[in-house]
Amino acid sequence: MSVIRQSFAGLTQRRIGVGLVGINTREFFDLVVTGTTCSPLKPNSRPGQKFPSVSNLSSHAFNRQRRGVSTSTMRGTPVMLNVFDPWLPAPVSLSEKGRKALVQRAKRALTYAYSLYLLRKNSLSVKQFKTDAETLYITLNTAQAAYVPIFKSHKLKLINCLFSADKQLLERATSISYANILNASFKKLKRSDFIAAWSYSGPIIINVINLVAANVQSAKDKETVVIQITAKIVSNQSYAVYNAHTKKLAGGDPENFTPVVEYVVFERKLDDEDKSGWRIAGKIEPKNENTPP
Repeated sequence: MSVIRQSFAGLTQRRIGVGLVGINTREFFDLVVTGTTCSPLKPNSRPGQKFPSVSNLSSHAFNRQRRGVSTSTMRGTPVMLNVFDPWLPAPVSLSEKGRKALVQRAKRALTYAYSLYLLRKNSLSVKQFKTDAETLYITLNTAQAAYVPIFKSHKLKLINCLFSADKQLLERATSISYANILNASFKKLKRSDFIAAWSYSGPIIINVINLVAANVQSAKDKETVVIQITAKIVSNQSYAVYNAHTKKLAGGDPENFTPVVEYVVFERKLDDEDKSGWRIAGKIEPKNENTPP
């Protein structure tokens, strides 16, 4: 993430016009990387405060609409809804937090073992998953790039094309819900004044840190088992921002590769009828006080 944040360092005072709505460069960064410009709004936790129940939610929204108040309780679309267990292992130590982290790891060890059993029962392996995950990770980042990077004589050249993500690549690499989130963001970015270029160098290291299985009801009223794997992905990436009109570099460096660590969630349906394979279901942003080692 740091390489992308540095790319926007020189643009913090500029504004990007998106239709009739203006967004700043931090929101532009969030749209490109996470698929959302903001996080859910948290209600005030005042003692005795009451919130509408599900039964009277419609009447509550109607009354708010009559008063001219927005009926939405969320800003943006949180990606975390696609993730069964947004847990990342915290460092283990002798402190109270370290002991709690050890207990959490022990609890998830049983879930991990059972999910791994289901994985092997369906003739799947972690080794093959890592190979597929690397391909999906590259495909997702390539699909998000507005311009396609091509290396020739160690120089980055840009193919002149429209600023639009490759929708077919995006749908092949991500789950349906995550693809809808990204597509909604790209529709806003199409009218922006900046474009992005992404590439990587060297090996992509993938380590599995969490594995979860859940029963999911499909649209055909059929229950199926879905496996989700949280993987820590370490790679060297370059990220650059260009002016959409002049094609001049506005931020970042396409030839400066920086180490990047991301936590990506992959999912797969354990169904004989489903041939889609592994898909990216979302990303997890680690908390500052709970950053995995």
